Amino acid sequence: DTIVAAEEPEVIELGYVYRSESKSLFENELRNSDAKARKWSNVRDGVQNGNIIDMFLDKTNRKIYIAGHFKHVDNIPIENIAVFDMNTRMWKHVGGGVPQVTSSIAIDEANEDVYIGGIFSKVGKGDGEIKANNIARYSVKENKWTALGEGLNRDCTSLAFDKKRNVLYAAGSFTMSGKSELRYVAIYDLTNNIWKPLEGGTVNAPCRVLMKPEMRDELYLGGLFTHVNEELHVSYIAKYDLEKNTWHSLSGGLQGYCNSLAIDDASESLYVGGTFINAGEGENSVDAHHIAKYNMKTSLWDNMAGGVNNVVHSIYHDTESKMLFIGGSFTNTYENDIVLNYIAKYNPEKNEWSALENYFPNTNPKEPNHTVGLDGGCKGISIDGKSLYIAGKFRNAGNISANSIARYALTRSSL
Repeated sequence: DTIVAAEEPEVIELGYVYRSESKSLFENELRNSDAKARKWSNVRDGVQNGNIIDMFLDKTNRKIYIAGHFKHVDNIPIENIAVFDMNTRMWKHVGGGVPQVTSSIAIDEANEDVYIGGIFSKVGKGDGEIKANNIARYSVKENKWTALGEGLNRDCTSLAFDKKRNVLYAAGSFTMSGKSELRYVAIYDLTNNIWKPLEGGTVNAPCRVLMKPEMRDELYLGGLFTHVNEELHVSYIAKYDLEKNTWHSLSGGLQGYCNSLAIDDASESLYVGGTFINAGEGENSVDAHHIAKYNMKTSLWDNMAGGVNNVVHSIYHDTESKMLFIGGSFTNTYENDIVLNYIAKYNPEKNEWSALENYFPNTNPKEPNHTVGLDGGCKGISIDGKSLYIAGKFRNAGNISANSIARYALTRSSL
């Protein structure tokens, strides 16, 4: 399996290193008289210094949770985890914060339980501080942190809550919980409060991302692994059947690491993003630069019009518009050189890429490309109603100051 050496520095599990931000002049969109044309808006003053690694939209309770490496949000001292209430439009800390890096969030929206993973040994502050190894739960209703057993011995990079089974899936670089072996992916039984491995075995290297589709009894996992149980060759991406406890490869997998996953149940399509430059095997292999689509009906890979020119870190499929939104460290499409600037829209039906426009003139005509997208990397994407929320490490979105988190207004009719 071949990994392009030049891309490896772009793939860092935590503390994602973003490219230096170029200086450019922007018109203040909020002062423009044509209010109807506005696309971008900030989420108050955002994250002043640091970066957002993960974001979760709690649509039931209308809240946006962010995790990462930061000390202030909206000029308020908040450490590494924060929540934005969309009703009051205010940022708040979550249980006093976390003194070290947080990198993943999952939420049981019905009970308002917030699960976080990362690299930390404690959570909370003052009387509410507890020891917790790289994973913890915060009850919004009780304003209380709880450790999940003995935690995990190394970083936790991805979490998914399974409402049907009342369990939490965790993935990362960990190999143990206390004295029990848990290699790279594990289940926390929330009913009995115990850690368990997957019954069908496990992967042979760290797992960066896992996804539990709401409509399927399956887990999809991506990362640095190449095999399951040293026998089944999966090549950086795999499927786990939760009913049969069996692992499956996806038609040869990828030729490079997998960082992000999204699914479209209607068309039975799995979207995969990462560092790879190829997907599939043999005569069914396709040149797929950093993003690809896997057809679950035909078991074939598609290269999505050639992909993009650098690493993909986040993918979100909008079931209403049937569009795909992609974020990462890329600046252009791989083919045709369409300027995207770290965030893009992809139309599966037309097999077309496009940028997120702001429809306002740039005050510096020598830098026209800065009128679209972001000026730094994107790590998280989600949609609530007609709003696309984008998080990462950037100062400007479109032509407004945003500080690592921004809202983009979706016009459904134009999608």
